[in-house]
Amino acid sequence: MLKRFALVIALVALTACGEASRHATPDNCVVQTSSAWNEFTIRAIASGADCTQALVVLTIHSPRRGVVYTDSFAVAQVPALTGAASPAVLERRLRVWIPPPGAARDSTGDLPQWASNAEYPMSGEFPFHPETLMGAETYESLRERDTPMLCFVQREGREACFSEERGVITKIGEQTFPE
Repeated sequence: MLKRFALVIALVALTACGEASRHATPDNCVVQTSSAWNEFTIRAIASGADCTQALVVLTIHSPRRGVVYTDSFAVAQVPALTGAASPAVLERRLRVWIPPPGAARDSTGDLPQWASNAEYPMSGEFPFHPETLMGAETYESLRERDTPMLCFVQREGREACFSEERGVITKIGEQTFPE
């Protein structure tokens, strides 16, 4: 419910700015950008009293199903966005944050293997935390199918990963890494 409320606030703020992709006054920061991923559009909309304190709403939109995923983040929580003092800087950072096609880890075959005696799959010394109901067998099957994958840093020390199969997006889990 809170995520939808944040999305509505961001969209209302964006609409107030007209058709421009960014609008700034000394007390306002509204920025948006988008990227294509397979048949989906990944959109990030940031708004706040200033860019360093903005809230970013990230959505993944399907032309057939509408919004299939949404989440919100404080700019200060996302290392790639922290410290953006102007709309132009924040827009540039949002474009980098939303992975472009051809990102380094772009398929589930790139996920770390889940060893039979391990509690989690490991990428070096850092665990990958699959979603709660995803067991080792399901996870390894997903790796073997080598389906398209989208990963982005969502908060300090965590990267969220999603798979896409036949137009359906599924959150796989989160990769931890050093902060």
